[in-house]
Amino acid sequence: MDNTELFWKCVETEHEAAARFCRRISEDKATGDDLYHEALLLAWKNFPNLRSHDSFRPWLYRIILNLQKSRCRQKKTRLKREENGVLNFNRPNEYFGADVSARIWLQRGMKVLTPDDRWLITLFEIEGWRIDELARLSGKSQSSIKSRLMRARRKMREAILKSLETSGKKENQEAAHALLSSEEIAERIRASK
Repeated sequence: MDNTELFWKCVETEHEAAARFCRRISEDKATGDDLYHEALLLAWKNFPNLRSHDSFRPWLYRIILNLQKSRCRQKKTRLKREENGVLNFNRPNEYFGADVSARIWLQRGMKVLTPDDRWLITLFEIEGWRIDELARLSGKSQSSIKSRLMRARRKMREAILKSLETSGKKENQEAAHALLSSEEIAERIRASK
């Protein structure tokens, strides 16, 4: 089997999860797809340098993370969303049901995370990576990964609580309070695959 065939065979096993991961750590689906395609091109170019094809998965994710970090560094300012004519997402239950509303609250929680925390939460909670795999990928200790996960969940919880203070609607508060436990945050993240 030549390198090209072997590369695509390795990609085939990780394609869906890696593409989904790129979308989750990016601002939107299109940006995530661009990130994924850029990562695949870079991976294909450097595939002959990969020593062990058994380590393809963490190697591909490291490429994705490095590309995303580079993109974040280059982006100095964020675009502000225009408020005119847009639904008032401070009160999502006015427009959506409780499940969609909970997803909106969850997205608010994810937005306050740093890119590093976002990928960590995504890989652990959604993709099901183990702590030891995340430690190897990041070059950090397992206890450091556990601490970062705990802090990231706390940041999400605080962002949701802050939004609750301004929302005022009882239905919004009920939907958001359903997200406040760490277990519920993890469950909602996995359910939003």
